[in-house]
Amino acid sequence: MEAAVEDAKSIPLRKKMKGKNKPSKKVKKREEAVARAKKPFLERQMEEENLSTKKQKISGEIELPKSLQRFARKKATT
Repeated sequence: MEAAVEDAKSIPLRKKMKGKNKPSKKVKKREEAVARAKKPFLERQMEEENLSTKKQKISGEIELPKSLQRFARKKATT
């Protein structure tokens, strides 16, 4: 991820016409490039976190009190 961020920061910006090269716009463009570079890594990390929480929920369903076990889904027997 760090290499992708460094690559995004090192991308040269276009030379603009007179009056169009404001420093704040250059900073904004560079930040957008860094955000685009980080996005795939952050999405992958979020998916991994979601999978781990789903696994915890599945294990939590098994342990129900006696009074609620009759409402739980029954596993198919073959």
